[in-house]
Amino acid sequence: MKWNVLCFALLATMTTTAFAQSGAGFPKHMSGVYNIYAAEKRIQTDDYEVSGIEKAVDVLKMLDAKIVQRIEITVNKQNPAASSYGKTLDGIPDLHASVEKDYIWFYEKEAKVGALTIDPYLMFFDPTAYAGYTILVRSYNAAKGGSQTFPVIIPALQDYCEIEIERHGSDAFTVNAKPVTAAHYRMTLGKRETVNLWVDADRVIAIQLSVKGMTIVDAGYPDLLKEVRRVMSKSL
Repeated sequence: MKWNVLCFALLATMTTTAFAQSGAGFPKHMSGVYNIYAAEKRIQTDDYEVSGIEKAVDVLKMLDAKIVQRIEITVNKQNPAASSYGKTLDGIPDLHASVEKDYIWFYEKEAKVGALTIDPYLMFFDPTAYAGYTILVRSYNAAKGGSQTFPVIIPALQDYCEIEIERHGSDAFTVNAKPVTAAHYRMTLGKRETVNLWVDADRVIAIQLSVKGMTIVDAGYPDLLKEVRRVMSKSL
């Protein structure tokens, strides 16, 4: 398969407990805002929503442009045919994928542009839609621990990609003059790009994409950008 090379190419070019299979124990609905930084400059915001491990929605806005991008991913492990991916630009369909009979079909606008056979574990993932990282982390089996692999479908590539996730201890942050201890995970996409994530309770509060020089932080955690950089500088 061409998973590894294609995943790395996509990531390089885009700006951007034991978990029960039913998703029990996670909030049905959670929302917030991510601020997205390239180096020290805030370039984008992401109004995100996550429901259990079944749905992730991102509304992405560039600060210097009027285009609004909306990405919605649904995951249904009991009925994979109900899983889907959709992206719109200013409300106009741009790219979407859905399961039809024995294939996953990909559309650009309304035109079919490709298809894949169905893998037993069916989950769509877009590296530039940050709510989806929460679903991945929630799917990690903490009781089992170690490195765990998830095959996902990258709609922009029309292909599968392997993602490995591993718990990497915890880090202490000072947020709004209060201590926060966040679980630290490392995620490897396509065996090439390493992503660092920090989780407070069940919320991904920070994502660091080192290859692209980008950091995504939850706006509800003041000074988190500085704290993430402090922690990462110690690990170098």
